[in-house]
Amino acid sequence: MDRWNGLLSRDEGGFSHEERVTLAVLMTECLSMRDALILASLREMGGGELHMLYAQPHSMESAAVVMRELSRAFKDADYQPDTRRGERATALLESVTADAPDGYEAQPMASCAYLLWMADRSTAAAVRALKALALDDDCSLASLVLAASEHGIRPAWTERRRH
Repeated sequence: MDRWNGLLSRDEGGFSHEERVTLAVLMTECLSMRDALILASLREMGGGELHMLYAQPHSMESAAVVMRELSRAFKDADYQPDTRRGERATALLESVTADAPDGYEAQPMASCAYLLWMADRSTAAAVRALKALALDDDCSLASLVLAASEHGIRPAWTERRRH
């Protein structure tokens, strides 16, 4: 998580092949790790907060952070994700997906889809969500992104741009 957070704060660097494979497996086997990676992609988070999200996903504190961040995406027009972090995360997740072992591609792809949706790139998000669902038809994150894209649901922050 520290490495992920660090890479999102800089314009250069990436993961080794071994690290990309490890991330793909972790994101699939531990959805709280996937969620922590996504949230860290939207805004800078401290290491303690990230550790709590993936190590104690059922704690009241973790649930509150996840619910607050998800609600902001759908309801808070004043909230805008850190687009530079999101773009870096999307590129990193594309490389993780490319190196993922068979059976471990869907969660990194769905995470990428969610970040693209948050960046108001619904078409690209829907394409990635469909690919994730083709890999794992039970991938709920991909289903969420696809449904939002198909129904024209956009992140709340995009309302400011339209007015």
